[in-house]
Amino acid sequence: MIKVENLEAGMMILIEGRKKAVEVLTVDNFGNPDLYKIGHMGKGFNVTALPAGSTVTLAA
Repeated sequence: MIKVENLEAGMMILIEGRKKAVEVLTVDNFGNPDLYKIGHMGKGFNVTALPAGSTVTLAA
């Protein structure tokens, strides 16, 4: 498990509610320090918003 504040581009993570791992492309909290927008690549480019302090699972 890793906090969203520590995510970096290139990491493979499992986001809750998704079946497969996705590759992190961007991590942004500009404009709202309590909400992180994670840009990731799965079947296409998507953005998932996660609250600060939440955790995601690193994929093996």
